[in-house]
This record gives sequence, C-alpha cells and structure tokens, in this order.
Amino acid sequence: DGGFIVVAETMSEDGDVEGMHYLWYITNSPVYDIWMSKLNSEGELEWSQCYGSYVGDRPAYNVIQKGDDNWIIAATVTTFSTDDSLKRGDVQCEGHGTYDFWLFNLKDCSHYQPAAPQAPTGPDTLCHNKDSTSVYT
Repeated sequence: DGGFIVVAETMSEDGDVEGMHYLWYITNSPVYDIWMSKLNSEGELEWSQCYGSYVGDRPAYNVIQKGDDNWIIAATVTTFSTDDSLKRGDVQCEGHGTYDFWLFNLKDCSHYQPAAPQAPTGPDTLCHNKDSTSVYT
C-alpha cells in the first residue's frame, strides 16, 4: 500500500503513544515498551500500539513483512520474574533469565500471536526466506 511500519522503544504514554505496559509500584521507575506504528504513503498515522511486559522491554530488532498487513516481530523482553503478578501485559509466560527473545506475529493490528520467550545464548536474528518461511537463529 506504499506505507511503512515504524518500530521503536518508548517510555511515554502521551501524544500518539497509548497502552504502555508498566507498573510503577514494581519497577519504581519508567520502563521501555515496544512501540509500533503504521504510516500510510503520505506519512500519516494509520495505527499505533505498544507491546511488551510490565517489567520492561527492548526495541524490536527484526520486523519482517509476511504479506499485506502481516508482520513477524522479534524483540527482547524482560521476563525474569516467577511472580504471577508480574506475568501480565503481552508476555504471559515465565522467563529464562533477565532478557529473553520474544517472537510475535502481528496481523492487521487486530491481534497478535506471541511465542514463548526463549533463553538467549548469544546474538539472535530473524531471517525471512524466499519460500515465505522464517528462521530464528
């Protein structure tokens, strides 16, 4: 459609940013969330959404378009707690250390299908193959 996706990290919850995931009483400081926006070919905002955990996240570092309005996003999230009260937000599973690799599929900004975070063992990346498959390494 000539538009594009912008992915960043944010600590804001004003202006175009809505839906931040954080709990001040737990972190006692602001935390980052993954912020995705879809702009049309004129640069006008079509939609904007925050994704992540309540404890803090790092920006998505791979975004692959899988078709019209369908993207796979790879990010790093903080899921270190086994406390059920902290397993809220979009990351609903127990973590494997301080930061975990999180992969989710976003379609039409209407729903996403998160995969369980994985324990990182080094640099991670997401590749999209010519046969429309994706590989996490």
